[in-house]
Amino acid sequence: MDHASVGEVLHDLPRPEIVLIQQLEASGPPAGRLTGGGPYHRPMTAVLDAYTALADLLDHAPGVLYCLKSADGRYLAVNRAFAERTTSRTRADVIGRRAPELFPPELASRYEAQDAEVLASAVPMYDELELITGADGEPGWYSTTKQPVVDASGVAAIAVLSVDLQRDTTDDADLVGLRRAVTFAHANLAGNVTVDQLADEAGLTPARLERRMQRAFGVSPKQYVIKARVEEATRLLTTTERPIAEIAVGCGWYDQSAFTRQFTRIVGTPPNAYRAARRRGHAPGERLDDRTH
Repeated sequence: MDHASVGEVLHDLPRPEIVLIQQLEASGPPAGRLTGGGPYHRPMTAVLDAYTALADLLDHAPGVLYCLKSADGRYLAVNRAFAERTTSRTRADVIGRRAPELFPPELASRYEAQDAEVLASAVPMYDELELITGADGEPGWYSTTKQPVVDASGVAAIAVLSVDLQRDTTDDADLVGLRRAVTFAHANLAGNVTVDQLADEAGLTPARLERRMQRAFGVSPKQYVIKARVEEATRLLTTTERPIAEIAVGCGWYDQSAFTRQFTRIVGTPPNAYRAARRRGHAPGERLDDRTH
C-alpha cells in the first residue's frame, strides 16, 4: 500500500523539522529503525502529524520541555523551551543533531543511556527525577517521561516530556530530599518500603512528603512505590527470561499470585500474557493510571 510522504502530510507546517524529514525521505532511512515499509511507515507519519497539531501548545506551555527523537538519536522536533536549554539555543539549529552536539558530555551520556534502555525494551520511562540546565544556565529539577513510539518494525522514535518541578515556590531542599526518597524506593523495591522510611530519606515529615510527591508526580508515596514496582516488573518481563515468580519476589510481592492479581488490575492483563504479547510485538507499553490507588 502506498504511503503519503512526510512532506505532503506536513506541507503546511513552516518549521525546520520538515527540511530534515524531507532530506531523510530522499536519502533513505538513517541507521536505526525509523521505517517499516515504504519510504516511511504510516505510524511515524502519524506521530509527526500529531506533533503538528500540538506544536503551538507545546511551544507556549510553561515549564515544559518537549522533544521527539529518531531511533538513531536525532532530534526530529523540539519546543522552544527545549531548544533554549541547548548550546544551540534555536530550534532550527537543534533539528537533525544528536545530544552530544547540544549538551555537556555528562548530560548527553545520561540522555543516551536512557534512550538506549527505552529503545531496547520498548518500555516507557516514567517520572525520572533529574537536574536539567535552565535557559539561565542554572540547574533545575524536572520530572522526565520517555515514551517509545512503536511501528511495525519496532521502536521508531522516542517522545520526551520534562516538567519543571520548581514552578511552585517549594524550597529546593524539598526536591533534593524527594530525589533521595525516590532513589531509595527504586533501590529497595524487593523490600517492604514504608512511607516513614521514605520520609526519613527525604528529611521531611510524612505529611510534607505526601504533599510534595502529590505535587511532583500526582500520586501518594505508597502509590509511587506500587507504580515503580509494576514498571520494573514490566521491564523484566520484556527484557529477561526470569521466571515470573522470581520477578514477583524481586519487585516486592510476597508470592506470584499476589503479583498476578495486582499486575492484572493495574496493567489490564496477567504477567504471562503481557510477556507473550510483548514478544509478539504487541502492547507497546501500557500507561499506569489511577488503578495504582
